[in-house]
Amino acid sequence: MRKDGPFDEAVWRSRIPPREIRLLESSLSLNIKFNATKMRFNRRIFMNLTQDIHPLTDFKRNTAEFVAQLKETGQPVVLTINGKAELVVQDASSYQKLLDLAEEAKVLDGIRRGLEDMKAGRTTSLDGFKKHVRAKHGISV
Repeated sequence: MRKDGPFDEAVWRSRIPPREIRLLESSLSLNIKFNATKMRFNRRIFMNLTQDIHPLTDFKRNTAEFVAQLKETGQPVVLTINGKAELVVQDASSYQKLLDLAEEAKVLDGIRRGLEDMKAGRTTSLDGFKKHVRAKHGISV
């Protein structure tokens, strides 16, 4: 994807198989609408630098308020020490969603690689696999 110009849906969609696009869109629970020059999100997914970056001392002094913000927005907060970003804090529910999304992305990547292997003829028959397992591991399958 180009970063220097308008968002091009056709280019994006040509790089990801349609089934994966549908899975990603549904798993993110985002209602994504495209037009030729911009993307509109029905849900905020980017960090707000004025609200989401704070000194660790502010977090220590106002922990309850930060916890309420984390739960309400679902967005992480970057905590700084001596002006440098050092920590990221996130509510458990949002973190679990992030873990689930990462796992799904790994699964989709494995499926994509498997399909590419099939198209390229990098496959083994079931009988060939059984012989390999017997020879290498001494396991009868």
